[in-house]
Amino acid sequence: MAKELKPKQRLGQRPASRRRKAALWILGLLAATGGGYAAWRYSGTTVVEVAVARARRGEFVLSVKTRGEVKSVRSVVLNAPQVPEARIVRLAESGKPVK
Repeated sequence: MAKELKPKQRLGQRPASRRRKAALWILGLLAATGGGYAAWRYSGTTVVEVAVARARRGEFVLSVKTRGEVKSVRSVVLNAPQVPEARIVRLAESGKPVK
């Protein structure tokens, strides 16, 4: 019995050149390298700077006695903390001074 030999090239197909194979491998490696770099570059955590100031317990007194127009040179917005179940503990009467 004769051993059947399988052809290296199938019928109806052109042989792939060495240059073409090498170019495809290089393109694949470049694409994988670019994808890996993009994943490394854009998946890191971003450092965000937040303005922070020290606070202390005590009386907050702001008294302005003047006539005319008052304009602030530097203003700061004070926000209450965002808590899910905020309650009003004590409500001052309208027109009465707050201690």
